[in-house]
Amino acid sequence: MMKLKYIIVIFSLLFSLVLSAEDLGRRDAHLKILDQEIGEMIRLTKNVGKENPVIFVRLMYLLIEKGKLLREKENDKYLKISPKKRSGINKKTFYKKSRKFLVKARKVANFGLKKFSTYSGKGSFYHGISEVYLELGESNKFYTNIKKVFKLSKKGSKTYKRSGIKLGEYFFNKQR
Repeated sequence: MMKLKYIIVIFSLLFSLVLSAEDLGRRDAHLKILDQEIGEMIRLTKNVGKENPVIFVRLMYLLIEKGKLLREKENDKYLKISPKKRSGINKKTFYKKSRKFLVKARKVANFGLKKFSTYSGKGSFYHGISEVYLELGESNKFYTNIKKVFKLSKKGSKTYKRSGIKLGEYFFNKQR
């Protein structure tokens, strides 16, 4: 009976290792696709995007997604480090790559807000900015920008709903 328990534990550990390796492969493939899409969006902004705010919104969301995926990857590396070594690591330098893409996304959003001040979908830019601040752990700025989304977006719009969900997640996680 004891041998059976050990065998079950060993198989479950092996299975989890296989799944995590598969997950890493998917994440890397997703990052490659995001790189291609970001390159395409940058090309479009140079050609057509100067008059089209939707392209800037899409670019902003792609940069946010890449930042989040890189954050997950960096988190995996961080958690594999022993707790003693972790205490001596500067998190800002450790999470440098993901932070870089999140800051780029915020800059694209701010540029979009300035360039397309009459755009009816400004709430999308503020939603992106609030998402960046939430990822970076700046909850006060997140809350300020999410309020702007609710003021500027139409009540039934996709951005309005996504912002409501994001705000609900924020408060739920804050309570735990």
